[in-house]
Amino acid sequence: MASSFRPGRTPRYAPAKPPVMQLAEMPSLTTLYALGELVPVESKATQQPCYAPNTRLNNRVALVQQDITRMQVDGIVNAANTSLLGGGGVDGAIHRAAGPRLLDACLPLRGCETGQAKITEGFDLPSRKVIHTVGPMYARYSKARAAELLRSCYHTSLEVAEKHGLKSLVFCPISTGIYGYPNVDAAHIAIDEVRRFFQEGRGGCFDKIIFANILEKDYEPYLRILPLYFPPEEIEENEAKAEAKTEAKPEQVKDDGPTGLLEDVVQDKAKPDEKTTAATQPVAPGTQKRDAETNPSIEDDWVTVDSDFVTVDNTAFPKLSQEDQDPGHYASH
Repeated sequence: MASSFRPGRTPRYAPAKPPVMQLAEMPSLTTLYALGELVPVESKATQQPCYAPNTRLNNRVALVQQDITRMQVDGIVNAANTSLLGGGGVDGAIHRAAGPRLLDACLPLRGCETGQAKITEGFDLPSRKVIHTVGPMYARYSKARAAELLRSCYHTSLEVAEKHGLKSLVFCPISTGIYGYPNVDAAHIAIDEVRRFFQEGRGGCFDKIIFANILEKDYEPYLRILPLYFPPEEIEENEAKAEAKTEAKPEQVKDDGPTGLLEDVVQDKAKPDEKTTAATQPVAPGTQKRDAETNPSIEDDWVTVDSDFVTVDNTAFPKLSQEDQDPGHYASH
């Protein structure tokens, strides 16, 4: 029996499509920091943020783990091949979701050079427009040239979107599939190029630029790398507080004296040993109390004062009489 399936029609046994994600559902970097999904770079980390914190930009950049063909935005960026006639991976998925009219629209474009971008309608996609860009095959170029071409993909896509007045734009990872570009290196380039575009004073038309990664191997590097290029505002505030605290420490030691462990050390040096002090100071008969009375835990064996004898270090000496203490008495002898 012949199948009822016809090209361009959805078969009755096709699985249900996932719901379309609306723009308001795509969390900004500010939201991801607040939720703990993004973690700020530690102050002692080897690699520190490349740019100053900017909350306004963090509100306009988003990260999602989502199928790019199911996102309600003004435009999505397709990782296409030079023919623009469809292929595997994301490129094939976008052509299938957009329907046959996308291929018809790509035919007159006569392909696209590596590092460049061209735009078409989105047709059956939730996205209004599709920007097709061709990433470099990593093995075909030197590392420096491959990076230059990949940067150009992001830059020209942003320029095309800006020219056509798109307010929301979604990037998928470019060249990280069968083209073999390392995921981490590609993530650095993608994020940095978007930040550079903003730093140049461009991109004022964009309400939101979204990085969409459906695969975990692409999504995880973005979580680690985004804080290097879009750090949260609180980093700057914490560093300022720490710097102010550091500057105040010398004044505090100078004015208020040492604190904590330093104070204990200083006090120990300034405070002489009790036994040494007591042994070197003269004992006034009948006036000093015995150590055993003031501190029973200390053995009473170094000084004992009573009415007839003075005992020092367990040696008894007769107490001088009033007559012996008279200097004139000794002079008479």
